[in-house]
Amino acid sequence: MNRGRLRKIALGALAAASLGVTLFLTAGGIAHAGTTTSDTSNTTTVIKNIGTNAPESRLDEAGWA
Repeated sequence: MNRGRLRKIALGALAAASLGVTLFLTAGGIAHAGTTTSDTSNTTTVIKNIGTNAPESRLDEAGWA
């Protein structure tokens, strides 16, 4: 066999292996995401109110004019 043909076969095998690994990891991630449960027993929610007295910028101040 010549070098060109061997290179073509090697690149095809590498592409197939790469695609296989990608599909395997994607399918595993999807399966894991579908079966994962969320434990919210130790979760703290923080809520902050933003005052309405906050200054607003005008278009000329923001550089849009």
